[in-house]
Amino acid sequence: MVHASGAACRGQASLERPPSALSIPDGGFLGLPPTGRFVTMRVMDFYLHHEGLIRGNWLPIDLVDLLRQMCVDVFGRLRALLAGRGQSQGGDG
Repeated sequence: MVHASGAACRGQASLERPPSALSIPDGGFLGLPPTGRFVTMRVMDFYLHHEGLIRGNWLPIDLVDLLRQMCVDVFGRLRALLAGRGQSQGGDG
């Protein structure tokens, strides 16, 4: 279910799905100030099994989605950076 998330960041939409983790970053994150808002972390957990034992574990985190919830537009910043360097944006931008 897609809905407008006006309570978080105006003009953005999000996809409703069960979160992998739920938190309120009260000490900031990646050098960003705390937002005081609930955020979810979408993760995927991969295991390597061999001979009945776990031999490896990988846990990719969707940082772009997490930062979006903290009102950081990663792709908007990238577009601005590229435009400032006089490079074409390509794609639909």
